[in-house]
Amino acid sequence: SKYITVFAKNELKIYDSSASNIKTLNIEISRPLKNTNGKYLLMAENEGKNIYLIEDTNIVWKNEIEGKISKINVNENGYVSVISTNNAYICINL
Repeated sequence: SKYITVFAKNELKIYDSSASNIKTLNIEISRPLKNTNGKYLLMAENEGKNIYLIEDTNIVWKNEIEGKISKINVNENGYVSVISTNNAYICINL
């Protein structure tokens, strides 16, 4: 929300408003998808498996998803939704 980020060569560099590098995060993604909302940044591998949720300057969690990620979303509370291909899920309400 108050930072500038630059992603290159698996590094997410985070800068403050005076252009000082305050943190560098290792993000193992070569073709990124991204979605932001407030203080949250969600990054994932396009057609891949890796996904990262970043809050301000810290990785909150990272995970590997079954199938290939095609779309991601994060809301203002940090809740994440992921659409992946090659998977079928059935929800049963008992």
